[in-house]
Amino acid sequence: MRGICAKLKPTTCLESVAGETTGQMLDFMGFRSTVILYGLLSDKPAGGINVISFIGKAQTVESFLLNVYMGTLNTEQLWGLMTKAQSLYSSTLSTVINARYGLHQIEDAIKFYLHNQTAGKVVIKPDLTPVG
Repeated sequence: MRGICAKLKPTTCLESVAGETTGQMLDFMGFRSTVILYGLLSDKPAGGINVISFIGKAQTVESFLLNVYMGTLNTEQLWGLMTKAQSLYSSTLSTVINARYGLHQIEDAIKFYLHNQTAGKVVIKPDLTPVG
């Protein structure tokens, strides 16, 4: 990663893992670069930041929340964003469903998800739960 960043010289990193990854991304990036944190997939707070290097490279960390961003848009801009997203839904924004479980299988669903987090979504469907 360090070699790729040295070659491409990115100035922005969209980071969704948090934990030690946030600091690692800052280490890879150069002067006046920004890490935009928009998730906590590691279930840990952002960390691992080398403060001396961080300050010395004039780097920044920002957050991004979609609902906050959408609140800054006027009606026309919001409509345009929603229309564009809808057109991308069946291709670029499509979601892979890896497994489906009923409510009675919630423990199995959680175990499956924990071992297959990047393979696709795990869906809990009440209609798969036996009645009675």
